[in-house]
Amino acid sequence: MREKKKTISRKIEKFVTDYDVPLLRLLYYTPWLRWGLLCMVLILVTLPLALVKVWTVTPVDFNPAVKISLLDKLQSWSLRRAAYKAMDAGRFDDAVHAWHSSIANDPGNQIYQREYFQFLINEDLQKSKSRQAVQNGWWYLKLNQTNQSSLERVTDVFDFYQLHEINQWFLSQREEKLTPEMEVKYLKSAFHMGNISGFRRGIERLDPVRMEAEPELKLYHAAYMSIWGSPESAMSFVELLRSHFKHPTLGSLAHTLNCEISVARGETDSFKQSMDFMIARGVDRLVHHLQYWTMLVEQGAKDQAIEQFRRYNLPPEQALDVVRFADFAVMIGEKDLAIQYLKTYATDFGYYEPIWIAYANILIDQRDWQSLNNLAVQARRHPLASGTLEGYTYYMEGRAALGEQKVELAARMMKKVARVEYEIVSVGFYIAQELGTLGFESEALSILRGCSDEMKEQKAYWERVFPLASNQGDSELFLEAARQLYRLEPDNDIYRNNYAALLLSHRQESDTAVRLTWEQLNVSSISRLITPSKYQAALINHALALALNHRFDEAVEHLKQVPAESLDPDFVSGYHLAWFEVAMRKQDYDVARSHGLLVQRDQLLPADREWFETTWDRFLVEN
Repeated sequence: MREKKKTISRKIEKFVTDYDVPLLRLLYYTPWLRWGLLCMVLILVTLPLALVKVWTVTPVDFNPAVKISLLDKLQSWSLRRAAYKAMDAGRFDDAVHAWHSSIANDPGNQIYQREYFQFLINEDLQKSKSRQAVQNGWWYLKLNQTNQSSLERVTDVFDFYQLHEINQWFLSQREEKLTPEMEVKYLKSAFHMGNISGFRRGIERLDPVRMEAEPELKLYHAAYMSIWGSPESAMSFVELLRSHFKHPTLGSLAHTLNCEISVARGETDSFKQSMDFMIARGVDRLVHHLQYWTMLVEQGAKDQAIEQFRRYNLPPEQALDVVRFADFAVMIGEKDLAIQYLKTYATDFGYYEPIWIAYANILIDQRDWQSLNNLAVQARRHPLASGTLEGYTYYMEGRAALGEQKVELAARMMKKVARVEYEIVSVGFYIAQELGTLGFESEALSILRGCSDEMKEQKAYWERVFPLASNQGDSELFLEAARQLYRLEPDNDIYRNNYAALLLSHRQESDTAVRLTWEQLNVSSISRLITPSKYQAALINHALALALNHRFDEAVEHLKQVPAESLDPDFVSGYHLAWFEVAMRKQDYDVARSHGLLVQRDQLLPADREWFETTWDRFLVEN
């Protein structure tokens, strides 16, 4: 082996000697230069490779996939070390900045993110830092598809920084599958976000032993009973809560909950006392100031509220604060201040769709179509923009086009709006309402169909579906909307009458139709002198229901009670249709013909019109 190396060395030396090239001689006889040149070549070759983003750091099937380079990975590691050094030195602002930069360079590194969340909890940072906690927490949950362990970890951070709106959003979706620790966080967030029915359900699920072991929960329960408990016991719970004002560990919470009590009870002085306590300790939040200013406005001290509002200059701590601030500014006529506030902080909280909605609504109200277009582009480019937000940006562009009289462009954009799948159903419902108002009923109904699973228990949803389904001629959905409204509120006369009318129109469930129309007839007969049109409609519907059950003589008797000469114009076609149907079923064809000729088809319900046209055409052929 040594002989072979010597032979190679002699050949290289002979080559350098025979070919008298200065650079080769210099490299051969100067080892440090040779190695230096080799290192430079390696750097030139590897540097581009280190800069190319080829390393996928997000889970399989994650959309969009995130790729980083080797340099990004090294920078992330270095910044993490810098964060720990800053933590050890007590430089927490520098530590937070280093952590954020580290995560930004390697956004798929869940180990670093978990260490960062633990840092946020271990170090009681200024509340302004909660903004970054939200953004990174949201991303971490997205990476983990909001699994149980990741949700527990992140909701701990959100609870620590009192980000109740976000905890309520995530935990309410798993209300029936919460661990005992998550149940406590759910109860707190439900109370602060006004989800009182959820709070009540949570309290009922909670183990009494757990309640006794959690002093904070006892205060929340006292606050709940002070507002929504029995009037006889309310004051005792108020006193129980306020007796904790000087408690060394529960004092801040007692004052925070007292603010909610004071708003409900209209006690401005008590509210001011608690707010002063929180201001002195630096734990006040924008929501407390907004509540106080609103109370001042309601009590006629609007000028004082506006003066304090204009002086407030602290940054928002959570996304909902931005919306609340803007809404209050609009309420008191400070729209320019609202726009400036939204413009400043919309990007910081760009993952939160209501911020963009509030911003867009002001621009729409001011008919500033160019700014609305620009806002749509800005929102869509946000790195944390959801599919739901993307759909809303299309709506903004369509609304701007409509405002500029670009009808074809508006129609195209609204079709794009309807094709989006809205994972945040409340935003989808809001957009559908706006589309329906603007005349894009088909697109609105398309979005509403996608919201049915999550909103089927909400009356507002079916109230919106009902007229749209009717206008679009979707008779099956029209009937389903009427059925659901009656199910949700069976004592509502309008819902009962609509459901009965549509059952009759579809010739379905005749027994149910008879029962409903009989109930409606009894209700309307009591007030027929005040509202004769309701009584007329009830008579016609009940006659039809009787006819469907082959009770023809009774049907005729009820139709004879209808005052044909003073009939409400809206019921004329329905009246003649009822006579036509009863006569056809009795095979009284002369009566059927006389009434059938008076039916105005465009005034009938879709299913009635279809039945009448088919029956009338067959009747003319056979008679």
